[in-house]
Amino acid sequence: MSDPLSIAALFHLSLIAQEPSDDAVSAATLRVLRTLLDDRDAAETWGREDLVRFGSAYRRSQVALQAPYPAPTLLAVAERVYAAYSELEVAPAADRTVSTIDRRLLTVEPRSFGTVWLLACHLPQALVSASLTSQFVPTFVGLPRYLTASPKELAADLERTLGQAAFEGLAELDRLEARLSTFADEWKVTSRSRLPELMRLDLAYPGLRIPAIARLLGISPQGASKLASQAKTLKAGMQVRIAGDVALPWR
Repeated sequence: MSDPLSIAALFHLSLIAQEPSDDAVSAATLRVLRTLLDDRDAAETWGREDLVRFGSAYRRSQVALQAPYPAPTLLAVAERVYAAYSELEVAPAADRTVSTIDRRLLTVEPRSFGTVWLLACHLPQALVSASLTSQFVPTFVGLPRYLTASPKELAADLERTLGQAAFEGLAELDRLEARLSTFADEWKVTSRSRLPELMRLDLAYPGLRIPAIARLLGISPQGASKLASQAKTLKAGMQVRIAGDVALPWR
């Protein structure tokens, strides 16, 4: 995306578009993310101007894509995207006068802003509202920078994207279930040990550093460091058998 938009505002608007009302898994995931970095504070600090600039268009796109659909089809979603896009507008930034090194004055044209990304933020909710999915598909936020020639073409693109997201999601679910199924047999720990919690966190959020582990588990940095060392040793020796008796390392 080449629009002059702060990353803090972009992430914040994308996340709040998927704030679930009754999806416990998505709500828990969002709480974990905000434990590590609160997008609301970051957007207020670094993207306040963008929140004001895009706020109205963001809310209009949200209302448009969340409204009831006439049919549970991707074509209906695509047609709604086109209808909403035609009505969205973000006021351009004011033009600017700059002075060159040889004392000439140049007027820079006002910056204009794209709005397709605003609609993309709400695509997961659009699928739920259209009864195509029962829960958010967080990765289903891809729209081209410029919309295709017709809603039918966009619907075909959405079908391919949704199929890919479903395929990747099932593959990840299979991986997680295979790993989880081995937990009880792979280590012996006391009932008070936090190691199983860390191993499960590492499956969902690989690469967690010591400060993040300490925050998420509510333990001291020293305790987190000790747990991380135990987990590293355990993962080095763990193998999981999958179909075909192929042995795979932890990750």
